[in-house]
Amino acid sequence: LARIIREHTAPGDVVVMRMDVEGAEYELLRHLMAQGVLCRLSRLYLEAHSMTHPSLHRFRTFDVLLPWLLEPCGTEVYVDSSYHNSGPEIRTYWPQSDGACRLCPLLYAPLPGAGKDGRCP
Repeated sequence: LARIIREHTAPGDVVVMRMDVEGAEYELLRHLMAQGVLCRLSRLYLEAHSMTHPSLHRFRTFDVLLPWLLEPCGTEVYVDSSYHNSGPEIRTYWPQSDGACRLCPLLYAPLPGAGKDGRCP
């Protein structure tokens, strides 16, 4: 993918990417960043799976940091992470290590839709 982006785009082109790769997004984004082409994206729509796949829970922080990381590039980043879905099914994925979320880790606090008054759901 990095080769395709490098060969078929130039800095300043409008490049929009929609990424939904069922958990492979973290390896793919790291590769694009290491290859120096991630900043060629004008807009990135990412469906992140760190919440719904226990083996990916360690990447939850990345979902929050990605817009900040790409801000200097001018890349607009939209992350759909399912952290704040209101349906009961998301509760089954919520990491047990977060407890009852009484102290609301910073991972969730600054996000819109975090719950009433910005608290954890």
